[in-house]
Amino acid sequence: MGLLEKCKDGVAKLSNRPAFLKDYAHQVSECFIVLLAAVGVAVSLLLLMSHYFISFYISCLCIFVYFYLQVSIIAQLRDQEKALYKQTSQVDQMYNLLRQYDVKVPSEDLVLHEDLHERQAEYRKEVDAAQAFRDSKMAEMVVAVNTNIAKLQEQIGGIVSRLEDDLFVETESFDDPEHVLEELSLLGQRLESADQLAKNYAGYQRLFNVPEFENAELELGKEKYEQLKALWECVNNWSTKYKHWSDVQFTELQVEEVDKEVQVFFKESFAFHKKLSSKVSETLKDRISDFKAIMPNVMDLGNPNIRARHWEKLFKLINENYYNDMPFSLSFLIKAGIMSHKDAVQETSASASGEAQLEDSLEKIRKGWEKQAFTGMKLCHVCCFDFCDWRESYVSTLV
Repeated sequence: MGLLEKCKDGVAKLSNRPAFLKDYAHQVSECFIVLLAAVGVAVSLLLLMSHYFISFYISCLCIFVYFYLQVSIIAQLRDQEKALYKQTSQVDQMYNLLRQYDVKVPSEDLVLHEDLHERQAEYRKEVDAAQAFRDSKMAEMVVAVNTNIAKLQEQIGGIVSRLEDDLFVETESFDDPEHVLEELSLLGQRLESADQLAKNYAGYQRLFNVPEFENAELELGKEKYEQLKALWECVNNWSTKYKHWSDVQFTELQVEEVDKEVQVFFKESFAFHKKLSSKVSETLKDRISDFKAIMPNVMDLGNPNIRARHWEKLFKLINENYYNDMPFSLSFLIKAGIMSHKDAVQETSASASGEAQLEDSLEKIRKGWEKQAFTGMKLCHVCCFDFCDWRESYVSTLV
């Protein structure tokens, strides 16, 4: 009503200016021409969609998907219909106001105005027809959705049961975690597809105003999948790291960094076993614990102060010969039985550290004496020079 009052005020103030009113009438006519075009497009779209969906329904077994789209379009057109009728009523009020003040409306605009109302009636007729078609098929579509949901639940049950396969919960493939992760990835893709279908069907049910289905098994399956994936990823990471630590040249191994990573793996493995308590998590925990137990010896062996003479002594413990720059790995040392000589390894490592400190001290002393020797020579030279100068002076004075 605010717009109508503004129109009345404007016409009352400018009643003596018919030219302006003619322009105003022309603007009104342009306004409802735009509305008319919008209604025409909407009707054309609705007719096209109705004929398309009806014909497609006959030939397609998955019509509920397209039926869902049609129901969505009808809902949108209903909303557009309210807006268009509101604007059209404003045009009618404007024309009535023009007639009330005896403003002549061009005949072609009157024809368009009548055409607008015809289009309105046609629009409503088509929307009602589409609505009737939707209502007639709704029960059938609800049954179709429920049928597909039942099939989906069977598929979900099959996928979730696969997560209990020996491949994922037993330790036969513990040393081949990449294969396990590949198989898990395939199941994950199937779970993702099932989850997307479940969301689609829930959307259909919301649109059809029926209760949504809740699949608790799907949620449990997703949670189980994420847990297994995280566990086997940890197994894979541990296997990769352990292989690298075991096979790399031992003298190049950064044992301090290894110790930090082992501590992290140890915490993660205990967390997994506490949550899952499976054979896989138990095996992972035990293997990391075993390696963690020998880390003090590994740290001693990785002492950067150990020299060739120390390695010769250590290799004698395991009945092996050592030569300078000899390539060897941690796995070689472990297989040779170096971990059976923990005390000797610790003693040798401590001796190497003590010798290194002594060598550092001697090196500092040597450098200090070099500096002192250089300074002494300089002072001696100066003193001799001064002494000679004094003698020369004294002799020259006597003469």
